[in-house]
Amino acid sequence: MRALTYVRRRGKRYLAVRPVALADFVAEVDRWMSGTVWTTQCSNYFRAPNGRVVTQWRRSARPFWGMTRRLRPAGFRFAAPTASAADAVTGSERGVQ
Repeated sequence: MRALTYVRRRGKRYLAVRPVALADFVAEVDRWMSGTVWTTQCSNYFRAPNGRVVTQWRRSARPFWGMTRRLRPAGFRFAAPTASAADAVTGSERGVQ
């Protein structure tokens, strides 16, 4: 929710993860995963068809929550709304009765 508030307050339309931030995150997950039971030859639902173990976080949900609870703007790019997007918003969506 904080990310949405950040975007709205700055008059932006969306945020997108910067490729370097994503690559850094994936590398960090890969470093942590190496040597764990998840990367052995066992079959589990984390293993993609290509054999790569995929997960959205390392360790448990609590450290992931701590890592993601604050927006780090440097890891994202932001775009302002276009005129056509602003024109497409109806009066009720703008809060106009």
